[in-house]
Amino acid sequence: MQPEALRLLAATEGPRFRRQLLAPVAYTLKGRRNLFRSILSLAAGDAAGAAPEGNASAVAGELAWTCALVIDDLVDGSAEREGHVAAHVVFGPARTAAGALAAL
Repeated sequence: MQPEALRLLAATEGPRFRRQLLAPVAYTLKGRRNLFRSILSLAAGDAAGAAPEGNASAVAGELAWTCALVIDDLVDGSAEREGHVAAHVVFGPARTAAGALAAL
């Protein structure tokens, strides 16, 4: 491998790369207004006496749903999501798709 290729490969390891990769999903999640599924998951976990599982379910459900929204906006070309500029407009289509798929 060439030295530049080794440098690029090394750059794909670590928290900075993960933050950059997942930035489109984080951007969309911050703009979300409706977190109904999370509230429902938290309440169900609490009612069942399994609060930690409810927390994990809430996080997993919102993350999966947000990734679906990111991909949906990309596929149908929506420029906005809940009053904010769509992630693919801000980060570009390739980075947005890669981030959403990596988050899943």
